[in-house]
Amino acid sequence: MKNLSLNIFILFLLINLLITGGRIASSDETSVYLLVENIVQHGKLDIPAGIVGNGSMADGKFYIWYEIGQALLAIPLYTAALGLSAVAQLPDHLRTLFIKAVMGTFNAFIGAWWAVLMFKFGSRFGYSKRASFLLTAALCLSTFALPYFKTFLREPLLALSILGACYYLYRWQHEENSSRFLLFAGAFAAGGVLVRVAYLMDALVYFLFVAYVLRNISDRMKQIAKAFFTLLFPILVSGAIIAWYNYARFGSVVNMGYQTAGITFHIPFYVGLFGLLLSPGKGFFFYAPLAIVGVFGLSKLVSQRKSFSYLWLSLIFVNLAFFSKYMAWGGDGSWGPRYLFPLLPFFILPVGEIFERGKKFHRTFAYGLIAAGFVIQLGGTTIYAGTYLREIGEYPYTRSWEDPEFLYKAHFVPYYSPIIGHWKMALRNVREHVDGNIPSLTISEETQSNRIPVQGNSEAALQHTLDYWFCYPLYIGYHSILFLIVPFFVLLLTTVQWLRVRRLLLDFQTA
Repeated sequence: MKNLSLNIFILFLLINLLITGGRIASSDETSVYLLVENIVQHGKLDIPAGIVGNGSMADGKFYIWYEIGQALLAIPLYTAALGLSAVAQLPDHLRTLFIKAVMGTFNAFIGAWWAVLMFKFGSRFGYSKRASFLLTAALCLSTFALPYFKTFLREPLLALSILGACYYLYRWQHEENSSRFLLFAGAFAAGGVLVRVAYLMDALVYFLFVAYVLRNISDRMKQIAKAFFTLLFPILVSGAIIAWYNYARFGSVVNMGYQTAGITFHIPFYVGLFGLLLSPGKGFFFYAPLAIVGVFGLSKLVSQRKSFSYLWLSLIFVNLAFFSKYMAWGGDGSWGPRYLFPLLPFFILPVGEIFERGKKFHRTFAYGLIAAGFVIQLGGTTIYAGTYLREIGEYPYTRSWEDPEFLYKAHFVPYYSPIIGHWKMALRNVREHVDGNIPSLTISEETQSNRIPVQGNSEAALQHTLDYWFCYPLYIGYHSILFLIVPFFVLLLTTVQWLRVRRLLLDFQTA
């Protein structure tokens, strides 16, 4: 099992590295990147003012609003990239681009870890190794998770947090002498809180689940107290780190800086709910079509694993209720319903019931949705989300977040749905590349002070790019054969690894 899990990790890591963008572009990504940079190079928690707007001034210094969890985890990768750039003796502006390219692979590793957890979860549920792997591949390749693995956004970490906590809570519920699994679940929950403190709402659901499972035992209060403390301890540690981080920035253990951000939860619930689930621009079921089958699988899960299905349904409800009211429910500009990313396994794992015990027609329908989902995600990986918003004239933003018509076209008008728009741009840009019309980007010498490090006269050319790491060197004038050989070599390794995993799965099937 360990050998198979390791090979699955390598397989999905190679896939994620093959499609990575090799860039950090959005303000959210840039904010955390600059925090990591200043921690490593200057031992400071503030970042230079004027590069991104999502932060607050305090005592003459600029601090980002975001929690410190992702930055702490990314420090080793940044340090390695910094060392490699020094060995290569790159000039300053190229050194920054190189480090950002390496940092852009952060979620490739997180996504591979997520894939292993999903595979193990399927196996613990009693699905065959083949069905568990099929669910894993469907989750990682046919849902809107795939484009996020090429970003430096927080959502893959948050998805790992929820899946890891649920996995170890399931093991705690079903295995004897499993107190350590509660500690592991608490560690994943603590990681989620450290990355986004709002995930305390998910931690509360975990505690309610533990109380529900222990409701009928004889020494209930003693066992609940022991279980609660085991689960709570890692969360308390993360809370202490958050308190220190807040005090170091704003002089208060409870001030996270969000107070000055104007963050509100004023969106009508029905607007956010429709937008997150069914809108043509952000609808969950459009960006993860296999989840439609998962809804029916969930109904079977309720009858077979009643208490655990309560945990999943509660997490779905809590997150939907929270983000449906949030002013930035769409998570713009990003691919699909960004804030629902962590909920994907709850809809995909129940599909295993269809794969294992469903009728042939239902399985065929599920396979068709997997194929459709993969095609949809290719558009999201080929064209950067922010570039599409520029293409249709909705970026730079012309309306405030509070305006009901903010990004109205991209969210609610089918003609402008990114699912269609990305593919239109992708086909156009590929044709231009084949015809020899390669976009040319001029890199600004001041890469450290620019979120998008190209000179102003090059920004229009960004709309004609393909968002893959091996394309960008070509755009800035580096015509090395290596940028043809390396991606081909990674593709070859991916194919070999896929065949290796397939062979291991067949060995389990015939054992």
